[in-house]
Amino acid sequence: MESRQKVIIADDERAVRDLLETIFSESYDVNTASDGKQALDTYLTSGDNCSPARAVITDRQMPGKDGFYLASEIRKYDPDIPIVMLSGGLSQQDIERAYSSGITHIEQKPIKDFIEFKSNIDKLVLDYLR
Repeated sequence: MESRQKVIIADDERAVRDLLETIFSESYDVNTASDGKQALDTYLTSGDNCSPARAVITDRQMPGKDGFYLASEIRKYDPDIPIVMLSGGLSQQDIERAYSSGITHIEQKPIKDFIEFKSNIDKLVLDYLR
């Protein structure tokens, strides 16, 4: 049996995590985390006895370690993995910080089209695996 690709979803809002997990679990193995530290720990252990994560979806602002921290830490291990930041609004300075932290794509919250959002993630994962 071929293993499915893994996605990590980090968001401090349980409803957002649950919704994204439902959407992505049809195609991916999904691990969720409520903050950047927990997501990083999940990422670092995701290759142990199972397939490594192929994408990370993170909220910008979370208690403890935020999405900027998560992206910059993951980039130390994998410069190419897709990291998508969710945010209700970013200043130009935050956008620049996001990309310099290693964010691949920024998605505005609330997500208006979940089918398109998932399709964008699927494409990022396929491009990453090539």
